[in-house]
Amino acid sequence: MKSYKLIILCLSLLLFCQCRTKKEQDKTNSINIDFGDICKTKTTIISGKKFIRLETNDKCLIQKIKQIEIFNDKIYLMDDMCFYSFSLDGKFLNKINHSGVGPGEFMMPSSFWIDSKGGLYILDSSLNKLMKYNLDDFLFIENIKLPYVIPMSFCVFPDEELFSYYYSLASKKDVEQEEQIFFADKAGKIKAKMYQGNPSGKICHGTSTNFYLQNNKMRVYPYFSNKIYTLSKDTIQLCYSLSFGKYSFPDEKLFTKYDNSGDIMKEIWTGSKDWIRLMYVYETDDLLAVKYYIKKDFYVGFWDKRTKKSTNFKYNDVEDDLGIGGKFPLPMGRYKNMLIGTIQPFDMDMNMVRQPEMKKLMQGITEESNPILVLYSVKLR
Repeated sequence: MKSYKLIILCLSLLLFCQCRTKKEQDKTNSINIDFGDICKTKTTIISGKKFIRLETNDKCLIQKIKQIEIFNDKIYLMDDMCFYSFSLDGKFLNKINHSGVGPGEFMMPSSFWIDSKGGLYILDSSLNKLMKYNLDDFLFIENIKLPYVIPMSFCVFPDEELFSYYYSLASKKDVEQEEQIFFADKAGKIKAKMYQGNPSGKICHGTSTNFYLQNNKMRVYPYFSNKIYTLSKDTIQLCYSLSFGKYSFPDEKLFTKYDNSGDIMKEIWTGSKDWIRLMYVYETDDLLAVKYYIKKDFYVGFWDKRTKKSTNFKYNDVEDDLGIGGKFPLPMGRYKNMLIGTIQPFDMDMNMVRQPEMKKLMQGITEESNPILVLYSVKLR
């Protein structure tokens, strides 16, 4: 009998430890990063830069870029309507713009993912569809079944047909559990679930690209959170905790103060407090870059992993001492150990362009032209 009780006790302890592993989110080996107070910054923090002018023609008139990736020396990007590919020197190659509800068609693409084998996945949250294409010719292959309707974002785990989805609590209101991250196979069968967030989880306001892969480790940063987690199909561990000088994300009490999301977002947008409402993360081997909104303004924070130095600045206040047109190239993606930034022609001061390579690219450009990409690293002194 004692032996039986001992076995039961051991099994209970093992189950408790496994549950803790799945639910435990704040680990002591995480890194705290303070980007510091807002400071004056010059464009000379940019180093190792390369400019790419994206070709403009009747087939590729890009609206606002939602996501951009470089894979096998080709540029892939998505706007509100289409998915495009360009060569690494900016020449237009191909696009997907199947507007509709049929096989391989989408109405409002939300995000995309390119797996390690060259498979292209496009999510249309409005149609509740995840579609797979051949990256070489953009031919439609199959639909991937979703575990629940309207995921906010998704990722594909390397070398596995395993998909992870991030849901707001509002989009899965008919589901009893409070988890927001689900793992499922291509048939939509749930394999694991994790991350119980705070009350902000009911708000559908955040980036559709809050998963990213860094050194074969999957990262995720939840909406209205200053935390970045490392994710596996068994565990979620805190990797980074971020702070931004005097600015912070809204207090949890705000999300229980009102009965509806509209009133919550109205106070965030127009209230007396300057809260961070939206964050994008871009990590390289040497740098952690964070782009975020306060009210209607963009801010950018950089943290150098080698020197532990940081800078935090308002996008519109950067002094252009490089002569690249008056604006800082907002980070939108990563390529190798560099960031992918964009400069919009309509946002440039042509009289300020002095940088030789940029001046050459500006020949014949108009305000309606497609963006100029800037591949760059950052040097913090």
